[in-house]
Amino acid sequence: MHRPDAGAQLIQKLGRVAGIWSGVFHLGNFRLLNYCAMGNVMNIQHVDYY
Repeated sequence: MHRPDAGAQLIQKLGRVAGIWSGVFHLGNFRLLNYCAMGNVMNIQHVDYY
């Protein structure tokens, strides 16, 4: 019979790691989206200038 607190600790560790990774992933996506949006706005402005 395994100790239940060991399983809980493992789940907590996995949850923490998953949370960190999802946070990094969302930050990266947000930056990419911002860069894309800024690039699109600049492209539109360049087109308007011509």
